[in-house]
Amino acid sequence: MADFCLRCGRALKNKSSIKRGYGPGCYKKINREEKKDKESQVDVNKEERIEIEGQIFIDELEERRSMRKIS
Repeated sequence: MADFCLRCGRALKNKSSIKRGYGPGCYKKINREEKKDKESQVDVNKEERIEIEGQIFIDELEERRSMRKIS
């Protein structure tokens, strides 16, 4: 609960706004922004993974570096 909007700092008058912590305008904007963020995110598990010829993984790179230091 808040007496002032957590986004813009204006005084809250409506009981539901006080309970939410956001005024009606800011609450709509926040919901719109969250929806937009969720739509723009990509699920990595759904994407096809392809191997690139000559690709080196980080653990292989570290192993090669340590081998160079030894020799």
